[in-house]
Amino acid sequence: MDNTKGKCEMSIRPHPKDPGIWIIDYRPNGRKGKRVRVPFLGTQEEATQAEHDLRIRAKGDREIFLYPKVSEVIPEYMQWYCLDHQPGGTERTNRSIKHLLRYFGSYQFTSITEQMIEYYKRDRLKDVKPTTINKELAALSKLCKWARKKRYCKDIPTVERFPEKLTKSPFPQVPDQDDIEKLIAAIPWPKQGIFYCLYYGGLRKHEAGGLTVEMVNMSQKTMTIRGKGNKQRIVPILKYLEPILERRLQEVKTGLLWATQSGRPLYDLRGTIMWASKRAGIKTHITPHSLRHAFGVRAVMAGIHLRTIQLILGHSSSKVTELYTHLAAGQIAEEMERF
Repeated sequence: MDNTKGKCEMSIRPHPKDPGIWIIDYRPNGRKGKRVRVPFLGTQEEATQAEHDLRIRAKGDREIFLYPKVSEVIPEYMQWYCLDHQPGGTERTNRSIKHLLRYFGSYQFTSITEQMIEYYKRDRLKDVKPTTINKELAALSKLCKWARKKRYCKDIPTVERFPEKLTKSPFPQVPDQDDIEKLIAAIPWPKQGIFYCLYYGGLRKHEAGGLTVEMVNMSQKTMTIRGKGNKQRIVPILKYLEPILERRLQEVKTGLLWATQSGRPLYDLRGTIMWASKRAGIKTHITPHSLRHAFGVRAVMAGIHLRTIQLILGHSSSKVTELYTHLAAGQIAEEMERF
């Protein structure tokens, strides 16, 4: 009888060429199982702790898992991810995955430890803020959970993010109405129309870019918007936006209202804003999302109930909508200074 059956065989040794890297020899399914070599960057003490964590994970019932490397499953994962997410979310996840692959792409999911994640956080802090790193870690967590469900690994690491006190975003800067109107006036038609949707409809960039003829109901003066998490909401068409949509509906009979020359959704708007700001002599920094913020602030100043604004903007939490009450207070104070 083989007394070693079910035991996890492991050992640690320094990398023969790269100082600071340790090789963990790992047989997650016992002596007769597949041999895995895990490179680990850190001190010997950290490598020993990583080996200990892997040994604990390997205990228990032996289920059949494929154990691919992280990089090998990304095409399948992104194909799955696109089915349930808007282009904006897919684009952000793609950016996060690119950074994650540099650190974890050559590892199997079972080999990723909490120490490796902490090293990732420390190293990324050299280039980006904790808020950005938390978004990348959220992408890693979702990827690991998907891999466990697909039986690409037995256990997944605990992905600890930075606490809220380190990632709380400052209040966004909201451009004043005069600058926004000058900016939109400087943008040529038909691209000008998408900026009307951002400012007078409160839409996100990808919501406005993905707007189709079929989503607009001029008789009821509403737009059916598909937002984050594929959630649908009804957005009223304000009088400022009405003539813009009517004009575009006469030009486009079906499909996207605002598209590139190749027929793709019009999402890249920052270059247009930079060009139009320079043309109109605007010094204020304006982004597509700051136009949506401006819509929220103007809605609060007009006395619209916060719950109504939340529904129009598609916020999942009222706390996000309440932000506009603080921003509106600043705008009102400026108006009172003129008085």
